[in-house]
Amino acid sequence: MAQYSDFRKWKNHDLSEEKIFSDKKALENYITSKITKEKSDIVNRLYEIDDIGAIDNISEDYANCIHEAEELYATACYNGCIAVCGLLAEAFCKEQAAKYGIKSDIKQQFRIDKLYKKHIITKDMQDKLHIIRKNRNDCIHQNQSSVSEHTQTKTPQLTALESVNNIKIIFSDFYNHPNNITDFIVKEAYSGKDTRLLIRNAMSKIMDYEIPTINNKIIAKTIVAKIDDIDIDGSYKEITVTDLSSPLMLHVIIDLTYAQAEDIRYKSLEVNQILLITITSKVSTMGLTETWQLQNIDEIIL
Repeated sequence: MAQYSDFRKWKNHDLSEEKIFSDKKALENYITSKITKEKSDIVNRLYEIDDIGAIDNISEDYANCIHEAEELYATACYNGCIAVCGLLAEAFCKEQAAKYGIKSDIKQQFRIDKLYKKHIITKDMQDKLHIIRKNRNDCIHQNQSSVSEHTQTKTPQLTALESVNNIKIIFSDFYNHPNNITDFIVKEAYSGKDTRLLIRNAMSKIMDYEIPTINNKIIAKTIVAKIDDIDIDGSYKEITVTDLSSPLMLHVIIDLTYAQAEDIRYKSLEVNQILLITITSKVSTMGLTETWQLQNIDEIIL
């Protein structure tokens, strides 16, 4: 028989704020050390999950659940991953059933079959939804005679991987993929998400453009840029431009010195003007640029 223990807290009561802070710091150091030791395993498990690219116009709850299932699998929380995939599949089926007048008070097994019979989902989706359903049921009823032969032959890890890959394929097949990946990336960036890895791999897969490994720690380039925004009145000075030289034509935020901000003011530069500018940036370990700095306004084209 296994044992369980936690003992994460020094004491459960009568601690000053200073001691609570110290206790939390010790827990933080433990977690950081644990993740550092396991990071290779976490990366390997993430790499086992199928990529489906980008899906457009799904609910935020659905998107968050897919990310949650992936993170649970990556951190070896296999039962949690299986359960989240099952919940997501059931929510998806209930939503579609409600749209097409299918009774809501039936079991998931019959709901899936009715969706298929009404041609709302394909045969492949039906099969995958049943696998996800069985995996979740077997996860809930562990060590019971009701566990299906399908699950008995697999480890929890393989069962979780099957569920998360199946739910992603179902969503990929059912929902639309964005026609313009550039617009999609820009939306993600403006939502505050870290899009560095997304940009790197989207360029590789969709545009067949490989980001090279750069030995230089700083990169400089001259671009044709359209001014989107000028912000030189606050304490932070910057301009936002569209890089017309880039295949993705992404927005680039460029930090300015006080002297450069005054130069822009002196030259009366305005939004939508076209410039030839030289900018520099540090290069991250992923081969992607970080904060851009203005080096020179070479020419005002338009």
